[in-house]
Amino acid sequence: MTAVFEEYRAADLFEILFECQDATARSACGNLFKYLMAKLKIIEKDVLFEQEEFEFEVYDEDGNVSGKKKELRPKAICARFFNHCLTLLNTRAPRHWSKFMDFLEIIQAFGMGDVEGTKRNTTMLPNFDCKTEEARLGLKYCFKMGMIERITDFIL
Repeated sequence: MTAVFEEYRAADLFEILFECQDATARSACGNLFKYLMAKLKIIEKDVLFEQEEFEFEVYDEDGNVSGKKKELRPKAICARFFNHCLTLLNTRAPRHWSKFMDFLEIIQAFGMGDVEGTKRNTTMLPNFDCKTEEARLGLKYCFKMGMIERITDFIL
């Protein structure tokens, strides 16, 4: 998951979720990432709410390195992935509204999903158990990130 997100920003995943004409491929890809997000939430629960300093190179208009910049980012890979999904809510997702159901299910699975629930949930039916540790962690993170405001913004 680290390589998928760090090196490619999960570009292939989002390409399948937003561009692929095959609904079965979109669904299979979405189900895989729903499971990974639920699993990583538990693996990374000790660092889910922590931040780390990240240094990256800054490039000028000619593509040359012009310096370095430091920013804070979540320590947990699943939190970084989730935050990236949230940025796509206002940029890429609306342009592909007819195909973004599996994308929205990944966001839902992070917030309310547990490993067992993602195994039996292949549709967006609201039968996640909100009392599991995974659901409590995900919902707490969502509230911390201002999800109600962001989702309302997206809907409007």
